[in-house]
Amino acid sequence: MVRGTAAGSILLLLAVVAFLLELALGRGGMPVNHVLPALVGDPVRSFETLILDLRLSRAVGAAFAGGGMAIAGALLQSATRNPLAEPGILGISGGAVLGVVLALWAGVRLPGGAPTTALIGAALAPVLIAAVLGRRWNSPRDLALTGVLVGLLLSAAASGVLVTSGQTLGVVLRWTIGSLNAVNWSDLTLMWPATVVGLVLIAIIIRPLGALALGDHVAVSIGARPTAVRAVALVAAVLLTCGAVTVGGALPFLGLAAPHIARRLVGSAPAILLPVSALMGTAILLCADLLAISISVDLRGIGTVTGLPVGAVIAPLAGPYLLVLLRNKTRLKGGIR
Repeated sequence: MVRGTAAGSILLLLAVVAFLLELALGRGGMPVNHVLPALVGDPVRSFETLILDLRLSRAVGAAFAGGGMAIAGALLQSATRNPLAEPGILGISGGAVLGVVLALWAGVRLPGGAPTTALIGAALAPVLIAAVLGRRWNSPRDLALTGVLVGLLLSAAASGVLVTSGQTLGVVLRWTIGSLNAVNWSDLTLMWPATVVGLVLIAIIIRPLGALALGDHVAVSIGARPTAVRAVALVAAVLLTCGAVTVGGALPFLGLAAPHIARRLVGSAPAILLPVSALMGTAILLCADLLAISISVDLRGIGTVTGLPVGAVIAPLAGPYLLVLLRNKTRLKGGIR
């Protein structure tokens, strides 16, 4: 508990600092001393829109998308007892992106907007995985391999729809790689219902979720219902992923890296791991976005572009860490079984 409190406090401080830097150092050429007046209700009118409508919505979106994706990853890893389980590897985020881009391509407007179409697409991934695996759902190796294949299939379909529909490069990158460049308050308004319902479901299963780590037989003996707990955890993870995808797109590796780093800090007890993972995901995404908006790239035929999609920053930062982690686990356990 002491470790969890200390780690949570440090991560919260890091997230708050990164949040404030996101407001102060974002693109737009605004003096830093105009940020605080805008936040307390006395903005300089020429900077009001830049701070309140653009930078603040982007920072809030990064905070909640990062936290939501990290909780979803930690939840899936705890529920399946699979260290590789996360929204991207299990195809959930790819399915959510496919649902959104299909709606954009077809011009379909469902009640609830993008989260509804994302939810429909995200639900497709576990259905496909279950259809392929059947009773082998509990095999970490089979689950990971099938999830990767389903995720690649859904992501490829989403990319194909985006490219053939004539969408701009910014739209394509937002959904396939992950970007916060287009976040606005309407996106955040749409993500709340799915996120809140997902958190409520987690609160319901948080205690029996911890019992699953002891094995199904032990969990049943102390009153838990493993199948029901896993089903609710999957629904909660899908809802949180949909909320995050609605704001920031696919956001690769975040749902895998953040929970693993948090687990090294505070252990595997879900009651501590999930909130610490949320803070870790928030801090990672805010820091990655700060780095993304500061990078300039010269593109042939286009010129100098300032600001990368945040997913292009997360992948090279998180990828090497995860490769080292996977290599160490394989050495210790003789491979993933």
